[in-house]
Amino acid sequence: MFDVDAFLELLDDIEWRKRQRVSPGFPSQQSVDMLAARKVRQKPGPKPKRPGAVGTPYTGSKPRTGAAPIDLLLEDEWRKRRRGGAGGGISPARSLSQADKTRLKSGPNTGTGTAGAKAETSIRVAGPQERLAIAGGSQPAVVKLVSYAAGSNRVGKLLTYQSRHGELAVERETGAQMAGGQWIQALADEWAEEDGRQPSKDVLRLSLSVLSDFDKTIGAALKEASPGHRIAWASRPTEAGEGRIVEVVMSAAARAHPNQRKVQRIYDNRKSLGGLEARFEDAFNRDVEIEVHGFAHGVEGVGRYLAQVRKGTRHAVWSTRMDKSGSFVGDVVIEAGSTSLAEAKDWKRDLRSQERRDVAHIIFSAKPGTPKEQFVDAARATLAREFAGHRYAFVLHEDRQHLHVHAAVKMLSETGQRLHPRIQDFKRWRQTLAEEARERDIPMDAVSRFERANPPGYKLKDIRRVQRGIATVKARRRVEAVKNGVVHIPAREEGKRRAAASAHGWGHVAAVTTQAVPEITPEAGVLRLYRAERPGSRSSAPIFTRDRAQAAELAHRYGGALSFIDVRPTEMHHIMAARNQSSMEGGSDRFVVTRELADTMRLVPSAEATTATIMRFRQRSEIAARAIEQIASEYQSPGYQAGRPTKETDDMANLDIMKTSFAEMDEQMQIIRKNLPADRQPQIDELHGKLKQTQQEILKAQETIEKKRGTVEGQTFVQPVKQAFSQFAAEERGEVIRYVARKVNGSVGAVAFTDHGDKVEIARWKDRETVLAAMQVASQKWDSLTINGTDGYKAMAVKLAAEHGFNVTNPELQDKLVAVSERIARNRAGRAAIAPGELPEGAKPETQVETPTSATELALPEKSSAPVIDGDKVRPADRDRESMLAAMREAAKKWDAITVNGSERDKVLAVELAAEHGFKISNPELQDKLTAAREKVDQRRQREQAREEKLTGFVDGSQALRDVELDRPFGEDREAVSASTTMRQGRLVAHGAAPYEHNPENDASYYVTLARANGDQQTIWGVGLEREMRTHRPEIGEHITVSYTGSEPVVVDGELKNRHNWQIGRSGPSDKVTDNTIGRSNAEIAIALETVRERTDVEAQREVRQADRSAATNERPIDGGGEDHAYRTQAEAGAAVRAERAVDQNPSKPIPADVNESPEIERQRQTQQELLAEKQVNRQAEVQKQTQKPRQRQ
Repeated sequence: MFDVDAFLELLDDIEWRKRQRVSPGFPSQQSVDMLAARKVRQKPGPKPKRPGAVGTPYTGSKPRTGAAPIDLLLEDEWRKRRRGGAGGGISPARSLSQADKTRLKSGPNTGTGTAGAKAETSIRVAGPQERLAIAGGSQPAVVKLVSYAAGSNRVGKLLTYQSRHGELAVERETGAQMAGGQWIQALADEWAEEDGRQPSKDVLRLSLSVLSDFDKTIGAALKEASPGHRIAWASRPTEAGEGRIVEVVMSAAARAHPNQRKVQRIYDNRKSLGGLEARFEDAFNRDVEIEVHGFAHGVEGVGRYLAQVRKGTRHAVWSTRMDKSGSFVGDVVIEAGSTSLAEAKDWKRDLRSQERRDVAHIIFSAKPGTPKEQFVDAARATLAREFAGHRYAFVLHEDRQHLHVHAAVKMLSETGQRLHPRIQDFKRWRQTLAEEARERDIPMDAVSRFERANPPGYKLKDIRRVQRGIATVKARRRVEAVKNGVVHIPAREEGKRRAAASAHGWGHVAAVTTQAVPEITPEAGVLRLYRAERPGSRSSAPIFTRDRAQAAELAHRYGGALSFIDVRPTEMHHIMAARNQSSMEGGSDRFVVTRELADTMRLVPSAEATTATIMRFRQRSEIAARAIEQIASEYQSPGYQAGRPTKETDDMANLDIMKTSFAEMDEQMQIIRKNLPADRQPQIDELHGKLKQTQQEILKAQETIEKKRGTVEGQTFVQPVKQAFSQFAAEERGEVIRYVARKVNGSVGAVAFTDHGDKVEIARWKDRETVLAAMQVASQKWDSLTINGTDGYKAMAVKLAAEHGFNVTNPELQDKLVAVSERIARNRAGRAAIAPGELPEGAKPETQVETPTSATELALPEKSSAPVIDGDKVRPADRDRESMLAAMREAAKKWDAITVNGSERDKVLAVELAAEHGFKISNPELQDKLTAAREKVDQRRQREQAREEKLTGFVDGSQALRDVELDRPFGEDREAVSASTTMRQGRLVAHGAAPYEHNPENDASYYVTLARANGDQQTIWGVGLEREMRTHRPEIGEHITVSYTGSEPVVVDGELKNRHNWQIGRSGPSDKVTDNTIGRSNAEIAIALETVRERTDVEAQREVRQADRSAATNERPIDGGGEDHAYRTQAEAGAAVRAERAVDQNPSKPIPADVNESPEIERQRQTQQELLAEKQVNRQAEVQKQTQKPRQRQ
C-alpha cells in the first residue's frame, strides 16, 4: 500500500535541500546538509568527524523524514518471503526476528539509527545452532571491499576488468543486462564525480633564502622547524654570493614524535602556512625568506618535486631518516643513480594520503561446488538490501576455483548520501549474504573467523609478491598460514577474549553431542513435537510441529538445529494449536508452546561426521586458548622480565648485519660528540677509538667463521621447502628449514645444513653426505650453483658436482671440475660391468625371487640408480648396493646368465645380491663363493621364519582362509603371504606402484618397504596400501605401522577376486627385533606407557643440558651445536620440561601439545597417544563382551 504521508514528507525534504544549496551562508546546526557546502568550496584542513548511524554505513546528515522508500520495498520483500515459505499463513510481524524488525525501523542507507539498536560493546558469541551448522558443512560468508576508484579513467578500468573487456554481461541495479564494451566509458563518465572529495595535499615544495653557508647547519635548522616531517633539500649559493638558496620538499603530515601532544599537518591555508613560516624564522634566527611553490598529492607528487629539485643542480640532495619514534637519526644523499620515485616510495607511509572515492569495488565469494545461480541470486538480493538507492553493477567470475561476484557500487546515492563503510557495516553485509544464501538452500554463516580458529586473510598484493619471490618475511608467513590452515593465536586482547569464548562454546557443543543418546520412540500417550531453531533467535511463544521432515528441512534451509520436546498428557495445557492452518489437513500439525515448556527441548543427535567435525573445531580452538595461556605465562616468567625472552628468533649475526650495526654505532657516536662540550670531546674520541678497534677484531673473527662455513648460493630467492632424506630430518624454524642429522636409533643430532631461501649454509661441511644432500637441495631450487667456503670444502663440492652432474658456476673451479670429470670417466671405464655369460658345467640355475634384504637404507632417495647400457654391457650408475642391484636386474632381463667384471669389492657385492635375489652368475671363480652365500641366505631365512612362528598370539591361518575365502588368482595368492602377518612396524624405506614382486608378468600392485630395528628390511605387497599411503602421506624415514584388516570380494575385469584391506598408522621407533605388537594387554600397555615416561624424562634432561650449553656458548642455529650436543633453544627445553611434568603426574594422561616441542618429544607424545587409543579399544572390547553375555535366568 502506498504511504502518502511518507511521500509528502520526502518531497518537503527535497525542497528543503534545494533551499540549503542556494543559501549564501551555512548555519552551524548539525542537521545542515554538509554535502552542498563541500560542493561550493572544498576547504583545506581536517574534516570534523561526525558519528553515523549505528549498524549502517555513514551516509551524511540525518534526514527530516522518518523513513525512505527502501523501507517499504524491504518490508514488502519480507512479506513475500514469509507468505511463500514453510511457515504457512504466519504474519510477517511474527515471522521476523528482532534483528529484522530493527532493520525495518531504520533502513540500511537512510542515515538514521538513533532509535535503533546500539553498537555491540560486548563480544558476540556464536550459539549452538550456528556451531552445529558450521560442523554440518556451512561455509563462511565472504564479502570484501577490495578497492576504490576515482575519476573517469580508473572507474572505466574497473568496469573493464569487471566485464572482462566486454566479454561478460554485467547486470545493473535495475536488472538490465549490459553486454559488449560500448557502455563502459559512458557509464564511467556518468559515475565519476567532478565535485566530490578532492585528493589530499600530501607534500609541499618551497624555497628558503638563508644566510647560513653550511649544509649541516641548514639541515639542523630544518629539522628543528619541522619535527616529524619527511624533508629533502638541496642548497646552492646565491648569485650575490651572500647566503644560500635552499630548495625544500617536505611532507605535509608529521610522524608522531616525543615531546608532542598532537600529530601535526600543514594545510594549504593562510593560518597553517603562517605557522610554518614562524617556525622557520625561529630556527634560522629571523634571517630567512620563504616562497611556497605549491602542494602535490601522493607518491607521484613527491617524485615530481624531487625531480624538480635535482634537475639542473650539481649540489647534493639530502634526505632525512627517522626512527619509529619520529626522531631524526641521520641524513642520506640521494645519489644520481637512484630515481626520485624510489625515494618517494619510502615516504609513502608518512604521507597519510587520501584519495577521492567515487566507486567501491566489492567482492562476494563462495567455495567451489556452490550452486552458481542460487549464489548469484543471493548476491543480487544482498546488493538490493544493503545498497538501495545507489547505482551499482555486478557480474559473476568463474575463472578461479571459487565463485566471485564482482560489484562496482557508486558511493554517492541518488539522494546525495555518501557511503562510509565501517567494520560493523562489513559484518552486517556478511550477515545479509548468509541470510540470503540460506534462503536459497546454500548453507552459509556469518560468524567470526575465531569460531574456526582461522588466521587473518592476506591481500592480493601479498600473494603476488610471494609468487615473484620478493615478499617480506611477514607476508610469506601470512600467506602460508592461510594456505596451510594454521591455528591462529591472537595477540590483541579482543582476539584473546574471542578465542577463549570460542573454545568454551565448542566444548559445550562437543559435550552435548557426545552425551546425546540416539533418538528413541516416545512412550504411548506422549506427543513429540519438533522445531527448527534458527541461529540467534528466541521467541517468547515458539511454534513446534509434529512433522519431523518439515522441521528438518527448515533447519537445513536456515542453518539451524533440529530440536524436539515430549509433551505428556499432564502438560497438554502448555500447548495450543497455531492459527491459519488448513482444515483439509485433518488436524493440527503446528502448536504454540509456552516458553517454560520450550526450554526443555533437546537437540536431535547429529551424524557421526558432524560430531567428528565438532571435535576438530574444538581441538583447534583449545590449541589457540592454550597457546594464549602459555604465552601469557612466559611473559610473566622471571626470565622474560629480566630481559631474556624465550622466543627463538631467526636473525643470525652475519658479516653484513655486523657491518651495518657498526656503521650506525659510528653515526650515533658522531652525533654524541657534536652535542658534547669541547673539553669532553677528547674523552669521547678515545672511547670511540677503542670501540673501532674492538669492532675490527669482531669483524675479522666473523669473517673467519663465515669463510669456514660452506655455502651453496643461487640466483634468486626461492621459498624453502622440506625435502625427504633418510639420514636427515627437516625442521621448520621460522622462515628457514634446517636439516638435522638422524641417528641410528631414530633420535636427532646436530644441525647439518640450513636452507635460507637464497642460499644453503652447511655446518658439517667436512661430511660428504651432508654436502651432497645440501647440493641436491640447492639443485632443486637453481639450475646453477655458486660454491663458497674453504679450499677443502670446494674440493669436495667439485668432486660431488662431477659425480652427480651439478652445474657449478665458479670461474676458479672450472679447471678442477674438468680434471675431476675426466678422472671419474676413466675410473668408470674400469668399473664393474655385467655382461652376458654361460653357466659353468654342474652349476644349478635358480629361480629369481624377490626377498627381503638386509641392506642398509639408501642414503639419499633422490639419487638416480638407473644402470647405464653400454653396448653388450650393463654398467651400474654408482658403486653402491642399489645401483648394483638395478644393473643386475636389467642384465637378468636381457640374458639368462650374466658375467660380473670389476674390482674384488664389486664381485663380492654381486655374489651377495645374486644369492639373495636368485641371479645366475657364470664366473667360474665365483661359484664357491656363490654357494656359500646361498647357504647363509637360507639359514637367515629359516631363522626369520622360526622367529615369526614363535610370536605370541599368531597361528597358521592359511587353512582357515582357504575355507572361508573364494579361490584367488595367482597374483592374489602371493599377495596373501604379506597379509598372513597381521601387523608390521618399522622405519619407512621405500614405497610405490609396481608389478607384484617387481615381476612384469604379475599383476600391478603396491609395495611398502620397512626397515626393522636389527637392520633387516621387509617388503609388504597389497593394492590397498596405495590408498592408505595417499591418505596418511608418511615421509621416508618415519616409523609407521602396517596392519592387515581382512579381505573382501570385488569384481575386477569381470572376475571375482579377493582384495586385501590395509591400515597404516604412525608409531615411535621400536627397539624390538620384531614389530608385531597387536593385541597387547592392558598390562603390556601400562609397561609401554611407563617406558614413554622414562624416555620423556631422559629427553627432557638432555634438552635442558643442551639448551644451557647453547646459551652459555652463544651458539646460533647454523652452528649446529658442539661435537657432543645439538643446538637447543630455551623454548624447546621449556616444552620438554612441561611434557616431563605432565607425564610424571599421570602417565595415562595425554601429554599436552606444545608449539615449541622438539621432534623427539613430539614422537613420544604420538607414541603415548597410540598406546592410549589401544587401551581405549581394549576397554570398549571388554564392555562389548560384557554386554553380549547372556543374562542368567533368575
